[in-house]
Amino acid sequence: MDPERKRMFTIPTSLRVVVAFLSNVLIAAIGPAVIESPFVRLVGLSDGAGVARRIGSLKADLLTITVALGLGYSVYRWWRPEAAKWIWLVGFLWFVYGAFLRMDGNHGAILWEASSTEFLDMLSAYRDFYNLNSFINWSEFTLPLLRTIFYSLGAFCCSRIGRYGPTSNRARSSEFR
Repeated sequence: MDPERKRMFTIPTSLRVVVAFLSNVLIAAIGPAVIESPFVRLVGLSDGAGVARRIGSLKADLLTITVALGLGYSVYRWWRPEAAKWIWLVGFLWFVYGAFLRMDGNHGAILWEASSTEFLDMLSAYRDFYNLNSFINWSEFTLPLLRTIFYSLGAFCCSRIGRYGPTSNRARSSEFR
């Protein structure tokens, strides 16, 4: 194939970067939920009240953090997309956006685990540890923050200590030639 024709079929670098970044954002935000779904019953929220439910939700957060870290590490190890190291910015900006939207205090807490229970306990016999607005905020803003940060951390760790990091086999084999 001649060079002119080859140039017609190549994807511009800027488009490749944007597609790689957006696909990594989708993988970081949705991937952990898909992978951890079979394990949710093992971690699940407790039927107890107060501290037991808080511990259950923290265990669920720990599961999503672990899965996102492993997923980021794996994706970087297989394909080495540099964009994977910067996905945390999207999660952080999304979280800040959600925090600014909820500053009035009428839409629940953005950090579900830290939400107040006294108001609900005084109002009804329902005595639910979390209110619905706080749960929605947590799932819309805090979970993506955790997933994107630890996805990027996994990619960063792989770039530094993984097979494709500074001590890769390719680098060592070239030293001994």
